[in-house]
This record gives sequence, C-alpha cells and structure tokens, in this order.
Amino acid sequence: MTLPARRAAPAASTIAALSKDSEFLASVELGRWGGEVVAVHARALTVRGENGGLWSMVAPEHGDAPATLVVALPPETDFRALGLRSGDRILWSEPTGRSVSRQPAGRTEPALSSPRSRAGAAIARPVVGATLVVGTALRVDLGAASLWRPALRPRSARPGAWRRLAAEMAGREARNGLAPLALHVGALLAGDAPPADLDALGARAWPALVALAAAWRALDVPATRAAVRGLAGLGPGLTPAADDLLVGLMAAYRWGRAAALSAAELALLDACTSACQGRTTALSLARLHYAACGLLDARSEAVLVALWQDDSAALRAAVDGAWAVGHSSGADTLTGLVMGLVLVEPGASPQGESARIR
Repeated sequence: MTLPARRAAPAASTIAALSKDSEFLASVELGRWGGEVVAVHARALTVRGENGGLWSMVAPEHGDAPATLVVALPPETDFRALGLRSGDRILWSEPTGRSVSRQPAGRTEPALSSPRSRAGAAIARPVVGATLVVGTALRVDLGAASLWRPALRPRSARPGAWRRLAAEMAGREARNGLAPLALHVGALLAGDAPPADLDALGARAWPALVALAAAWRALDVPATRAAVRGLAGLGPGLTPAADDLLVGLMAAYRWGRAAALSAAELALLDACTSACQGRTTALSLARLHYAACGLLDARSEAVLVALWQDDSAALRAAVDGAWAVGHSSGADTLTGLVMGLVLVEPGASPQGESARIR
C-alpha cells in the first residue's frame, strides 16, 4: 500500500522589528526569555512572560508604548491570518556564539511606584541579532529595532493645563467613545446630571465617573475601587473606551504632581489597576499598569510634553496625532488626561467652564 505523502508544514513568516523600549527588554529578561501568547488581535498581540508580566507586539500604526515591540506587519495582513493563536509559546533564537544573560528565576515584577527600576540593566544588554519565535507561524528579527525612550516626567506643575487641552479638543470632529465628556468636566466633577446630548456610552459612564472624581478628591480607596469597577471594560474594542480614559487620568495625575505621591495617592492608583483585573482585555490591563506608573504611548505622551512646554503649535500637532489613534482610543485617552490634570491641580474648580471651552 502506498502511503500518502506527508504535507510539509507551512514556513513561518519572518518580519522585522522596528522599535522596542526598555520596559519590553526588562519584561523579556524578567520572563527568562520565554512566554505565552494570551491574546491575538488583528494588528496586536499580548504576551505573558514566565513571571506573569505582560508585553505587546503591535503593528506600526499603534506606535511606541511601554513594554511594546513594534513590528513591520504589512498592511494587507494581520496576526490572526498568519496563524497565531492564544497559547502559542514564545522562544528566542540567539545568534551563534552570543550568550544572553538570564535573570534569576525568583525575580518579581517591580513595585508600582518604581516602573523604571529594572530598565537600566536591560538597556545595557540589548538584544542584538536575536530572533523572536512565536509558535510555529512567526519569526521576528530584532537586529535593526531602534530603542524608544519615554520622556522624563516634569518636576514642576502646570496649573491650567487641563483647560488648554480641553480647548484644543473642543473644535475637533466628534469621535465615538467618551471624548465629549472633556467638554463637560465641570459638570462631571460637580456631580451634576449627565448632559442631554451624551450618547448611550457617555450616559452609562457618567455616574461611575462622578463617583470616581469624588472618591479621588477624598482619597477614598474603597470608593475609588468601586467606581472603577463600574468603568473597567466599558466600551468596545481592543482597549475599551473607559479603560483608555482611566489610562489618561492616571498618567496625567502622575505627570501633574510636582512632588512625590503620598501613600494615599499611590493607594488610589493601585485601586484603579486592581479593580480592572478580570474585567477587561490583557492589552488594556498592561496599559493601565504602566499608566499608573506615569508611562504612556508615544502619541499621548507628546500631548503632555507640549502642555509642559507651553507650545501651542506642538500641542495642536500632538492632539492631531493622538486624536487619530484607533476608533476612539486616542480621544478617550485625551479625555482622561483632562480629568487627571483637573484632579491633580489644587483648588481647580472647572464648574461652568464648558461654555468657555466651546
């Protein structure tokens, strides 16, 4: 009997990495150069390292961000079409003759208040010539990837920064999501009823955001956690709208504090991230963790940099860039920046500002 010929396995696709950041390098070292895909989307995937830390691989349109590897995924394809699946293992193929340091197995994730504590050593030992192997379907050449470095947070406050950002957002074409709330931040913080012109998503988020603002100003950790549970995962998409707003809020609060955060403020940030566990996507959880440390994607970060530089032209360009991200992700993050900048500013009282912002 003649046996049928065995079909050869399809060859793995190979793409180049465009950029990486120090948090990605630290994550893969902490993970002892291994991990597992936990979520696959069309143009992004999320990986959990051996120690539980998360990092992302994204297509170029997503841009640089903490714990992120940007790869040259062609516009006409996506990760799912390549055959990637949740559960695929991550392996590293090292260049011949080159050894790569492994971290001790007992090393754990950094404390929330020290996000960069692990970055320096990783930068000193870049992954040169290595190839990332994802399951059997994909190989990523890391050899030419540039290193993205996030901006350093400022040491001074910028009173009124929220007003300038809200005014820059006001004249733009409406987006789906929670961006319209930026125009009503005064009413929201005053605990007023939601404006009649909000869509269903905004009206649903309004009570939880009112509760969150009140709890935050009172440094009430249990009430903050309860309010965030009403927001986590709210909205469609890879990173739901309310999660993006929380990302902006936490990062802006970090940026706006000229002094070190108190223990009570750190507890608020921890309550935000812990309340989202099990309620949203893996990619969103990773963003929330880094936002609590003051770290943002490059386009959202550029908005804060422009605000602190008092550069109107740069602010306009930065808002343009962030506004275009995703279906509403960038605009939702900007709305969170407005809220965070209000909450961090002592004595800020934006009641009645909506008419002037418009």
